[in-house]
Amino acid sequence: MTIDKNTLHMEMTAWRRDLHAHPEFGFEEKRTSAFVATKLREFGLDEVIEGVGGTGVVGTLRRGSGNRSIALRADMDALKITEQGDRTYRSQNSGVMHACGHDGHTAMLLGAAKTLAEEDGFDGTVRFIFQPAEEWGKGALACSTTASCSDFRSRKSTACTICPVWRSAVSRPAPALSCRRKTISRSSSKASAARGTSPLGQRGPRRRLRPRHQSADDRVATPQPRRHQRRLCHRTHHRRYAQRFARPCPRPGRRPQLPA
Repeated sequence: MTIDKNTLHMEMTAWRRDLHAHPEFGFEEKRTSAFVATKLREFGLDEVIEGVGGTGVVGTLRRGSGNRSIALRADMDALKITEQGDRTYRSQNSGVMHACGHDGHTAMLLGAAKTLAEEDGFDGTVRFIFQPAEEWGKGALACSTTASCSDFRSRKSTACTICPVWRSAVSRPAPALSCRRKTISRSSSKASAARGTSPLGQRGPRRRLRPRHQSADDRVATPQPRRHQRRLCHRTHHRRYAQRFARPCPRPGRRPQLPA
């Protein structure tokens, strides 16, 4: 069964505006979590668990007989900011506003849940994690200490975010549970936090040394990193050593010292 995209777009817009009009701060997302849980049950998910980490919600959708699983995560909390403007769906809670787009994150994940539940285009398990208190930085720890959190482990996790400049949504590998300063990953060792640190506290991959818009000629002319030059130099010396003395270099980790 193929879902109508226009109808889904209208529904997601209505969900997002309803959530935007009723923002809730971290660990106070009672109305939001009830709204999410109700929608997940309407979509026909196999399991919906409330109260994860206090006010979090986790929905599970199983199809086929596959044992592989993936987790899709969104955050639900708002910020303590007074909204200005006269839109019909402006915040009705004084001093609280969805200024970081978590209302859009929640609506997007609900749309993904409805689409996957109706189209059945996969074989395995999908978990929809709605995390509380992401802005406060306590929601990830609260969810990870929940007794049933071990049941939500997945082989891969993906989080989505909104890019207002591009007017689009971006999905990329990320921890199932994340917060502002600390990342707790229970699914993927390759997950990285938004600040460029790995789950083990190490630095993430370095940025590209040359921009993507360079032509092929510019890339050839661009000097390589020094460590790459050293690696190539070592390889060259190892090859010459082997060719000259007909045996491998006894010091593979360093530049070989050629005998006199």
